[in-house]
Amino acid sequence: MFIASICNILQLVSSLLLRILSVGLSLDYTRTSHIWCKTRVSLAMSVLYIASFSICLSTIDQFLITSRDVHIRQISQIKLAH
Repeated sequence: MFIASICNILQLVSSLLLRILSVGLSLDYTRTSHIWCKTRVSLAMSVLYIASFSICLSTIDQFLITSRDVHIRQISQIKLAH
């Protein structure tokens, strides 16, 4: 959940900063730079995918750690994670 939170905060801050630059200061780099336009979309999507993937992994880990079966609980040990 920590990685997902960091990714979500990065996305919010970068989106807000870009919105302030484009609307408030009339500096829209997506219209002037084709490379920045493509990079911005790729970065935004990768941050979303990383956040979603880490939430899925933490959900699986939560399932494993709270299982009644001892063998399933042993799958979610720190020794196996490293």
